[in-house]
Formats: sequence, C-alpha cells, structure tokens
Amino acid sequence: VYYSRITTLVWGAVCTACAFLVGTISPTVIESINMIGSVFYGPVLATFALGIFTRTATGSGVILGLGAGIALNLALWMCFPAVSWLWWNVTGCLCTYGLGIMVSMIQGKVLCRDSSLVFDFSRGWYTRLTCGTPEHRRCVMLIIYFVLIVGVSWVIGRW
Repeated sequence: VYYSRITTLVWGAVCTACAFLVGTISPTVIESINMIGSVFYGPVLATFALGIFTRTATGSGVILGLGAGIALNLALWMCFPAVSWLWWNVTGCLCTYGLGIMVSMIQGKVLCRDSSLVFDFSRGWYTRLTCGTPEHRRCVMLIIYFVLIVGVSWVIGRW
C-alpha cells in the first residue's frame, strides 16, 4: 500500500506538470495529444510487428529497440523542430524494428535461412505457409484489413 501511494503521488505530480506544459506544445489540445502520442505509436507498432512477424526477435532486442525508438522521437521533438510530428511514427517504427532485429542478430538468433531473409510467421512465412492453416487465414485477414484501410483512406482523401 505504501508503494502504491508513493506511485500515485509521483504520477499525480507528473500529470499536473504536464497539464501546465501542455499549453505550450501546440495551439490545439487535439494536436498536443497527437504529438505526445506520436512519440510512442511508431515504436509500439514495431514492437508488435517484431512479435507477430518474426520468431527471431529476443526480448532484450525488442525492449532496447523500443527505448531507442522513443528516444529518437524525443530527440526529433527537442532538437529538430523542422521534422513534422507526423513523421515520428515512421522514424520510431523503423528505429525500433531495425534495432530489435540487429540486437537479436548479435545475440545469436539466426535470421537467415537458405541465403534469404525469412520473416518467420509461425514456422516460416515463405516455406511452410499452406492454404487452410490458421497462419494462412491470419495472413489473408491482415492483408485484407490493410487493403481496406488504404482504400478507405483513399476514398476519404478524395471526398
């Protein structure tokens, strides 16, 4: 109970400090929320992508990549204001994914099989993915979902 009270006190102080600083981030509250969220969205996406699309990523590689992606986005925010906050999603995602794979390679996980890079999706993306398996259905659903999102975005953009 003691530690939960201390944690609550610290978190309340952080939230109060952020409330005072939020007025200086951007002209609107929505933009401020999106800017703060964009620091984390790309790295979190890459963390899930490493977990879903690779079997070779290690926990320490993913955590190190996540920290580096967030740190890169914070550095872009503080040191390079010319880079739009919309790009932080991309930079954080690429940094997290790339560093997660590199650290996993250094730790000895094998990423190459038969001289080709395999994004191992439940026992092999290119080699053992057969129709009718749960992995195949999941892959098809992800592709359909991606195409649907791109299509809806295009229609809304034209509208």
